[in-house]
Order: sequence, then structure tokens, then C-alpha cells
Amino acid sequence: GNSNTEEGSRANINMSHNVHGLMFVQGYSFHSSIFALLQEAERLEQENAARLLETRRLSLIVDLDQTIIHAACDPTVGEWMNDKNSKNHPATKDIKQFVLPGSPLVYYIKLRPKLQEFLKEVTKQYELHIYTMGTRNYAEAVANKIDPDRTIFRERILSRDESGSLTQKNIQRLFPCDTSMVVVMDDRSDVWNWSPNLIKVKPYDFFVGIGDINSVFLPKREPIPKSETPNDQPQPKDAVSNGKESTEEPEELDQVDPETLAKQQQEQDAMVEQQQNARPLQQKQNEMSLSQNQPVLVDNDEELDKILEASIDTFGDL
Repeated sequence: GNSNTEEGSRANINMSHNVHGLMFVQGYSFHSSIFALLQEAERLEQENAARLLETRRLSLIVDLDQTIIHAACDPTVGEWMNDKNSKNHPATKDIKQFVLPGSPLVYYIKLRPKLQEFLKEVTKQYELHIYTMGTRNYAEAVANKIDPDRTIFRERILSRDESGSLTQKNIQRLFPCDTSMVVVMDDRSDVWNWSPNLIKVKPYDFFVGIGDINSVFLPKREPIPKSETPNDQPQPKDAVSNGKESTEEPEELDQVDPETLAKQQQEQDAMVEQQQNARPLQQKQNEMSLSQNQPVLVDNDEELDKILEASIDTFGDL
């Protein structure tokens, strides 16, 4: 409907929308020549809010790295994928690969076990958004692998290219009118300022020792407040107050200056190059082969099954 009532606008969704190829986030200044496009984005937000209310669906913001996928650039992965005799080959069946524009670098993306079933189920109750500290090209490439026909995420993707190089992910920025209809799924609580809307997941660490490929664009990990327990339930309300010592005012943390951003990009480039040259996964396999005849890659993660149960129990009746 075209409801413009207070209720109809309460879930005003301020996600980035792809309008003629441009992304918009409220609170940022843009050149006046695209003011008309900003108005169009605003109209789309209102339509989106009304649709969410009609369908009674919440919004679920999904992080990528170490939440629903794990990424690596170690070429050893490609060799294990192609070598059916490798002890690591059986665990490579859900690994996708791609290169980004202007670079020969191959990214290997491991989908978290049961990801497709998970997405198919949660999209019945949630409108899904991707929010990543990776680049737009990276986010699009991952989305093409996990949602090739774009029936799940559509164009609801926010990357560091659109988010003004944020060091803090902010629900209020995306949903300024009403955050009660928003749920976040991430392996980091600190970057969401310990939001009570967060479903905290265990970091997906399939490529042992690799970590988060985009971690240099996030703040260093903050100590976990005592109120946070490593389970799969949304964090209690007091996690916000208990966690406030670990972060200053988020507004002060939001923007990264171009010089810092360039330095972060250099750090990431060096990290990726080190993965290519040092082949840490091959080194890890060599070490393990000396002591035990076990593969490095073990595909036994059950987190999405647990999260799905927790999500349905917690939000299914909303």
C-alpha cells in the first residue's frame, strides 16, 4: 500500500539503494547534482518500510567474513580443490572462487555449512541485507556466489565503499526511525557497539589461521564484556551498558581519514601477498603431517543450524 501513516513510516529503512548505479546512506553529504537521486532513494526507503510492515518481516543484517563465509587467497586451496588425492580435497566441495576487476588475485570463498538452507529459511521471515567491511566489488562477487539469482539479497548490499569507511557498524544509520525491527548477525559484537539486537555467531575459521581477510578495516578486537556469553542468542539489553567502556562515542569513531584508509589498504595488500607467497595453509599442513596424519581443512561447522534454531525461537512469533 501507500500508507504514509506514522505506523507506515516507523520502520524507515535507510539501507543503501542502488539507484542508477549510485549508493546512498543518510547522513553523508553528496554533490548537489545528485540531489534528485537522493530523493528517489528516500522514496524507495518509504516503499521498503511499508512493504516490511505489510509482510510482517524483520530486517536481518548479515556480515560476510567469518559469519557466513570464510575467505582466503592462499593458492594452496586451489591445488587441494583440483587434487582428488589430497587429504584436504573432501572439504573443498563448497569452496567458490573469483577474481576482482583489475587484479589476477584469486579469492577462495568457503560457504559455511548449510548456508543455502539457512538463507532459504530465514528469508521467509527476514528481509536480508549484507553489511561488510570489504569493497563493493568484493561484496558483489561474494553475493554472486551465495545468491546468484539475487532472490535473497537483491541490491541490499552495503560495503566500505558506500559506508564512508566506517570503523563502527551502526544500526541507527541504516534504520534511523525504528531499530526494533532489525536483527544483526555477526561474529563481532564490538563493531556494533554491543547492540542488543545482535545474534553473535562463533567466528567461522575454516581456513585455519587465516582470520578475517578484511580485518584491517575494522577496529582491533575489544575485550568481551562480562555480560556477553559465547552463545547464539541475541545479546541481553544490558550488554550495551556493560560494553560502553570498550568504545568511545560511536560518532567519534565513525569516519576514517583518507590517509588511514590508504594505510589500511596497504596493510591488506601486504597480508594478501603474504598469503600468496608464504602459503600458510601448506605450512600448517606440513606441520600437522609431522605429528598426525590429519587434514587442515575440516568441514564440520554446525553454527548455522544453531543460529537458525535460536532465531526462529526468538523472533519467529513477531
